[in-house]
Amino acid sequence: WVAKHHSFIDSFHRCSRIGFSIAKRLAEDGAKVVISSRKQKNVDQAVEKLRSLNLAVSGLVCHVGKQEDRQKLVQHVRS
Repeated sequence: WVAKHHSFIDSFHRCSRIGFSIAKRLAEDGAKVVISSRKQKNVDQAVEKLRSLNLAVSGLVCHVGKQEDRQKLVQHVRS
């Protein structure tokens, strides 16, 4: 089931460890995981760590309060 679905993880400071752990587990189970945060540094760090574990993940900056960012995120997940 998981391998056929995309998973989107929004990383934010207070729950970054929880979000990272969820992303890791979903990627290990074969989900296509997209990491998102308002800060590029957070996206880069999470993606780098997960890829170092040979997990296929992608990431992009997204501020959920900005419609343009949300649209870019949806486009990224659908591609």
